[in-house]
Parts: sequence; structure tokens; C-alpha cells
Amino acid sequence: MLGGYFEDFTSEIGIWSAFVRYNQTLYGYPVPFYELTDYDPDYINVADLAFLIWKYITNNYPARTWAPDHPYIMNMAQEAFEVLEMAIDDAPATEFYENYFTVAGKTDEFFPLKDKLGWFCTASYLLGTELAVDLAEKIEEGAETWQPEQAYYMMYMTSEPYAYSIRSTFSALNAAEWFAEVARASPDVKEAIRQLPFGHTGQFSLVDTTEKTHYLFRHEQTDRLYRVRRDSLQGGKPIPKTAKDDLFLMNIRYWLGDWWMSGVLINLPLPEAERTAYRQSLVQEAWLYDDDKLADIRDAEREQEAAFLEFFGNRLVIHSNEKEYLAATAKLMTFTNDRNQKRDVQLTPEREAEIDKRRSGLSEFGLPPEYRRAKDIAIFYHSGVGQMIMQNVKADAIDLLTAPDPTVKQTKELYEFMVISMNPHLSRYLLDTYGTRNFHFPIVASRVDALRDIDFLWRFHSPEEFDPEFPMMGVL
Repeated sequence: MLGGYFEDFTSEIGIWSAFVRYNQTLYGYPVPFYELTDYDPDYINVADLAFLIWKYITNNYPARTWAPDHPYIMNMAQEAFEVLEMAIDDAPATEFYENYFTVAGKTDEFFPLKDKLGWFCTASYLLGTELAVDLAEKIEEGAETWQPEQAYYMMYMTSEPYAYSIRSTFSALNAAEWFAEVARASPDVKEAIRQLPFGHTGQFSLVDTTEKTHYLFRHEQTDRLYRVRRDSLQGGKPIPKTAKDDLFLMNIRYWLGDWWMSGVLINLPLPEAERTAYRQSLVQEAWLYDDDKLADIRDAEREQEAAFLEFFGNRLVIHSNEKEYLAATAKLMTFTNDRNQKRDVQLTPEREAEIDKRRSGLSEFGLPPEYRRAKDIAIFYHSGVGQMIMQNVKADAIDLLTAPDPTVKQTKELYEFMVISMNPHLSRYLLDTYGTRNFHFPIVASRVDALRDIDFLWRFHSPEEFDPEFPMMGVL
């Protein structure tokens, strides 16, 4: 990793500089944890090297908390800095990446760009040390159940999200976002790269095959029509005209004016009853809808939030046990339904049926078994998203945040709960509401300011929580 950092600097590749620019925008500093008075963004830095050493240790030994400013790490970083600085003048430089990272902005660059994103997430010196390992573990787990004839396709499907949307512990950047920062491309093309993670996945019916350059598909759940490039079906025969009205499972992505198949295309010979059930099932990703429908969904979520706040009087509600939680949730649903009727909010028949089912006992919506042993059950309404449920929030967070004199052990437990275990948005609410007096980095000898670096730490420990926010579809 340190060798890659050095090559990045000497060849002006731009991967590290993109990371520190992103950090500067997010946090107001290029790297967390350290005193940066002498930091030079255009040169190698001891702080950069110390951060990379800390990250390598933390990723490989995650069972404990490591001090980023431990003397061992700082001494190693200083020694590495001195060795690398002496080698700068003699270090070879390459222009390979200047061409490799160039994206001209042509529609037919989709598959070459996808290959570059695949390399970036699994073989570049930063993401490759993390996402490639994670991907290999996922494939190894899957291989235990895959049939031999499925292996190639299942590996391809497993790898697909890593090139686009799987977030890293580097400030929760994914490959597409990071590559967009280093790409030699226009602002419009960079933005198009950033949008690639929003794939449209699901079951599609084939509507028309007569156009020479495109197929016409309809998404079975949303009824949206997509003109998909014929030449994005690579390595296989064209879809025959006789397949009209057939059902296909696939993933498509939008790139500079065209939809492209990206992943595996599977013909699904489902009976009509199963097709109907899928059409009526819940859409998981709000972005599958067009802008008008998405605006309606966001309006509906705002109504849900208003009802929640009006009923409970607070964004966070804590219940003693599951029975109390279920009773309160049933009353909330009744209140919300009555409120909607008074405000003439139109509900679909499916939504009305779901509300009735939930109100009449909630037996199908009980909590996981571990919640029945919880000290308390909290409901938190995250604005723009929906309700989140957590256990032990009062016992493991609020009580310790407000304790008059917590022990060192309690301070460590509070840090781990607030930074590692809890949803970052709820953690932020608790710190804003109950104060930060007892929140510290758990290693007493360290000078790390956990409160200053909290946003980085959340992105490091819970990168998946930092996707763009959409309403939870299950509550609307």
C-alpha cells in the first residue's frame, strides 16, 4: 500500500489526491486524527503514511481499537517518509494512467469504462486492498452452494456491485465515485460516472424487438419502458423475435443517453400467477420510478414523518419491551390512517390492506428474537428515509452519555456503541440531544479527538449507511 502511495505521487496518478480532496470537502481536513500544521497536499506526508499504516492494521485486526497516533505507527510512518523522500528524484514515472483514466464521453465507452471500474475496485492500491478481499470472501462463500454450471455466472453477478456501488472504508467512497474524481473527463462525464451505481434491476418483459439498435423492455413492477442497446448483450446470441412478451431478469445502467445491460441476462419462464405476484410486490429501490412518481413517494414519506412527530411528539421513542413497542406501533398506524383520511390523502387498496393487517395485532410484524431479550427498544424517525428500530439505546447510550462520572470501561463501551454498533444518524441525534461530555476516544494515551473525527469514523465503520438517501419503500 505504501509503495502504491509513492507511485501515485511520483507519477501524479491522482488516486490519493482525490481522496484527500474529498475529505477536505466532507470534514474540513485532508486526513483524520493528526496534527496537520505542516501538511502539504502536493507532497508526501508523514500523516498520510501513518493513516495508511493504521488503516491496514485496523482492517486486518478488527477485533480491537487501534490508536492512529500510537508511537509505533508514528515512528514507522516517519521512517517510511524519510526512505521515500530520498528516493523521489530517482523514482521512475509512468504515463500509463493518464491514458487509462481518460474517459472521452462516448456512449460506446460503457464496457471499457466498466472494465476500468472493475480494475479500480479490485486492483488499485487502495480499494484493491479492501474490496478485492471482501469480494474473494463472498465468492468463496457462494461457491459452496453454486452448481458447477452456475459458477461463472454467479461469480459475475457477485462481482457486479463492486465495480459500481459497494462502499469502502475510505470515507465511504465507492469505485464509481472515486474513479469519477480521478478520471480525465469533462464535468458532465464525471457526473455520469457517479450515477452508474443506480442500476435498474428486476424482472423485465420484452416489448419489442423490431428496432435495429435497441430492444424495448418494460419493468414489471413500475411499468417504465427502457430502450436497451442491443450490443450490450455481449457474448451471446441476439434475443429472438419469438421472445416477445418473455420475462427476463437483468440489471441495466444508464450511460450518456443509453441504457446498457450490465450483468447476467436470465430468461424466466414463470407462470402467470408468479408474474402477477411479482408485479404486485414491493419495489425495493425508489429510484426505479420516474421523477414524478419519486416526488410523490417523497411527499408520502413527509406525511409519514409528520404523523410520527405529531403522535409521539419526538423523533426518538423508547419502549421497555416488544409488547409495548407493538402496541405503540399499532396506535401510530391507526392515528396515521385517521390523519390521512382527514387530510384526504389517497391510499392504494394494497396499502389500506397492509394497514388493516398491521393494526389487527401486528403478529406478522414482530421483531427478531434478539429484541425480545433487549433492555429497551427504540424507534427513531430519520427524516427523508423512515423509521429505524434499535435495541438497548437507553441502556447502552443515553444512560452513559448522561452518567455523572463514567468509568474507563464505560467510556470504551459508549464509544463502541455510538461509533461501531449504532446507526450513525441516530448516534448524531443522541450526541446533539444528550451532549458529548462523556464521548471520547477509548484509548486514554491517544490524543485523537473522537468528536472532531466522528464523521470519518462513522464512514469507516458503517460505509453502507452513506448511500444517497431515499424513502424506505416498506413504510409508504
